[in-house]
Amino acid sequence: MRYSFVILHYMAAEYTRQCISSILDLKKESGDELMIYVVDNASPDGSGRELFEEYSGEKQVRVLLCRKNIGFARGNNIGFRRAKKAGTDFLIMLNNDTKIEDKFFLGKIKSIYDREAFAVLGPDIYAVKRDVHQNPCRGVNLDVRKMRVQRLRFQAGRLFNLFGLYEAAFKLKDKLEHKDKPVKRYTEELICTAENGFVLHGSCFIFSEEYLKLFSGLDPRTYMYLEEQVLAAHCFSKGLKLFYSPEIQVLHFEDASTDSLLDADRKKTEFKLKNSIESLKVLEEVCKK
Repeated sequence: MRYSFVILHYMAAEYTRQCISSILDLKKESGDELMIYVVDNASPDGSGRELFEEYSGEKQVRVLLCRKNIGFARGNNIGFRRAKKAGTDFLIMLNNDTKIEDKFFLGKIKSIYDREAFAVLGPDIYAVKRDVHQNPCRGVNLDVRKMRVQRLRFQAGRLFNLFGLYEAAFKLKDKLEHKDKPVKRYTEELICTAENGFVLHGSCFIFSEEYLKLFSGLDPRTYMYLEEQVLAAHCFSKGLKLFYSPEIQVLHFEDASTDSLLDADRKKTEFKLKNSIESLKVLEEVCKK
C-alpha cells in the first residue's frame, strides 16, 4: 500500500520535526510505501528553508516552499495535489502539532477501509494540553438560515472584542451552556451525517480513493476555520462516508502555528472571528447547491 502524509508548516519547527519523526517511525513496522510532503506557508522566521535543507537527503520527505502565506486549505492543497499526482492509496493530512504513537497506525487505516469503505476517516484526536478528545466534533448547523444567524453572532463577537469585552462575555456564555466541561471520548465508531450534526476534526483527515477521485484537496475558498464543516457539506452532497474510529489515535498539541502567528489574545480573537465569517459564506454557498 502507498500512504502519503501532508503537513502544513508555519514557524513551529520543533513540532513539525516531532510530527515527521513519528511518521518515519511507522515505516519501521510496515513494508508499505510512505511519503511525507511538508508545505511551508511562507514562515517569516526562515524555518521552512531550514527544514528544506535539513530533509534534503531524506528520500521519504519533500519540503515545499510557498512564497506567501496562502492559508490552511490552499496550503494543504499544494501537498495534496503533489501526493495525488504521484499516486497514493491513502492520504493523511495532519496539523504540524500532531504526533502518531501507534506503530500499527497504517495497517489499521487499511483494515478500517476494508470494513467501512470510508471517503474520509477521523481518528481519536487527544488534545494533550487540555486533556480532551476532539473527534468527532459538533458542526455548524447546515441549515442556511441558521448559518446566517451564526454569522451575525460572529459579527457581534467582533464588536465585543473591539471593546475588550469578548472574553468575559463568552466565558460566561460557555459556563451557562456547560461548555467548560471536559469532552468525553467517543469509544464507539460513528458515521458523521447531516442529521446527527457530527463532523471530523481538521487536525487529521485520512482520505481514501473514494475522496481522491473526486477532489484535489480542501475547498480553496476558506483561509482558516470551518474547514471541517465545508468538507462535510461537500461529502454529504456527494454521498461520501465520513467515518470516526477510536481504533487509531493522534496526539494534538494544539494551535502551535496560530500561536506563532498571533501573540495577543484580542488579535487572535479578531483573526478567528473575521475568517470564520468568511468561511461561513463559503459554507452557505456549498449548502445551497
